[in-house]
Amino acid sequence: MWKIAFTLTTLFCIGAVPTFFPGLLVVHVPAAVAHAGNVAATEYFPDIWGIKLKITDSLVALFTFLLASATAMLWYSTNKLWDASNRQLKLAQDEFNYVHRPRLTIRRERLKVNPKDMGVNFILVNEGDVTASHITGCFDIWVGTGDQAIEITNESAPPYTFAEIDVSALIDRAPRNRGTLLGHERAYIYVPSPRLTREIVESKFDINTILFFGYLSFQGPDGTAWQSTFFRTFNRPKGLFEASEDPDYEYF
Repeated sequence: MWKIAFTLTTLFCIGAVPTFFPGLLVVHVPAAVAHAGNVAATEYFPDIWGIKLKITDSLVALFTFLLASATAMLWYSTNKLWDASNRQLKLAQDEFNYVHRPRLTIRRERLKVNPKDMGVNFILVNEGDVTASHITGCFDIWVGTGDQAIEITNESAPPYTFAEIDVSALIDRAPRNRGTLLGHERAYIYVPSPRLTREIVESKFDINTILFFGYLSFQGPDGTAWQSTFFRTFNRPKGLFEASEDPDYEYF
């Protein structure tokens, strides 16, 4: 289709030469050269509406037009290729950033009995290859009946309190002395809870269910914000927290 349009445009431009390039036309042939006859006539196209077009000048004009058209199409193709290259580059960069990013999660959660309070201690670990910074977290320790715990797990998301803690400030202590976690680095954290009592923590037969859930927000080296969540249920016979298999409750 574009070839037909290009051909028609070319013919139109050739026909428009008399209007825009009058120097190419010879309307009147002087008598002094009329005797040249057939020799002079070979330099011109046959008359079109009484107008003579010089062959050499017309070919120069046609070549110039074709060259300009080819240049324009080359520019258009190059511009499109540049845009496609930029999209491919951004896609590759996004894929690289997703693979090579910080991945924060928690493990080895334990109920902790202190003289003054009760809580949960755990290991915060960066399982990614790059540094995590600006780390904040929401850590909820929930105590209730088994039926109430089932109701929570049936919700679309856990009932986060959104009381965020500055985790970077918690881990900024000796010998680390910085609020970041390098790739595959770990940090010990303790979170107290007024909901826990010694009886709930130490009893092997308490009917209450203990849930420990929350989320972590952090940034990668490029400033991209990431988030991970966790949802753990305390198994009394084992004395350990077990991770949920629900991908909406537990992901990183």
